[in-house]
Amino acid sequence: EMGHAVQHRTGLTPDVEAADPARYPTILLESMADCYAGAFVRWAIDGHAPHLKLDTAARDAALDTLVTFRDPIGSTATAGDAHGDAFDRVSAFADGYQQRARLCAGMTVHNRQFTVDQLASSPGAGTADQTLPAAIDAAGPDASQYFGGLVADAGRRWQPPDVRQTGGPPRCPDSGSTGQGPVAFCPTTNQVDVDTRGQLTDIHLDLGSQATDTLIASRFALAALLADGRSAIGAGRSVLCLVGAYTGQRLPAAALSVSDLDGVVQVLLNYDYASRDGVGAAVSTGFDRMMAFRTGFTGGPSAC
Repeated sequence: EMGHAVQHRTGLTPDVEAADPARYPTILLESMADCYAGAFVRWAIDGHAPHLKLDTAARDAALDTLVTFRDPIGSTATAGDAHGDAFDRVSAFADGYQQRARLCAGMTVHNRQFTVDQLASSPGAGTADQTLPAAIDAAGPDASQYFGGLVADAGRRWQPPDVRQTGGPPRCPDSGSTGQGPVAFCPTTNQVDVDTRGQLTDIHLDLGSQATDTLIASRFALAALLADGRSAIGAGRSVLCLVGAYTGQRLPAAALSVSDLDGVVQVLLNYDYASRDGVGAAVSTGFDRMMAFRTGFTGGPSAC
């Protein structure tokens, strides 16, 4: 709300907004306010706030709040009360946090894209319309095609991993329990093991098929990095970036719904599984996981 006060003091008064609503839609004004909030949190974390002591954990709490108050399914960017979907709100906050208030003041309808306008408005897979086994079966071919194309473009050979539903914690033959979570890539057998009886069941029911797809795609991204000669150790940010690229390429065909992308944002913020490398080390904060994902989502695989 302080961000809105800044808007008014810099000339974006209600009269100005009402005189040119196409130039100043509500979703833009709300994104600017989210951006200013990000700039403030960065200022406080950097130690400039005399009465408020924050550490980087505050970033995840802020993102969780914005996601909680995302627009409901079926909203559009032109709605009079639009604030943005989870990805749009998180992105605006992150821009303010990373690039400070000047960027927020310069946001316009011409330099700001809102994913809510590029997504299907139907509930889609975010309501877990597929059973978990069906979602797993559907995820493998799509991920194999996408990441196989990246490996081929790099001039490397791609042997797509087999997806195996284990009904128990993944255990790679060479390393036992992998530490990768409910979905794991096993290099020696070239397979992606998926536990259909553990925590993934709850994630799927709570966040939807696209959240499940994201976790499986992350293991295909790890396989693609290994096929390209990269190390599995410390690969978490690269994996997330590639998963972002994989997710972003679905936008033009409206293959994602708003609820799908909301589920992806929440599985990245609340769980570190998609960021785990070959030995189970993860990107520790939801903020950093989202930023790595967003790099690929907006910039494509070349940004990774």
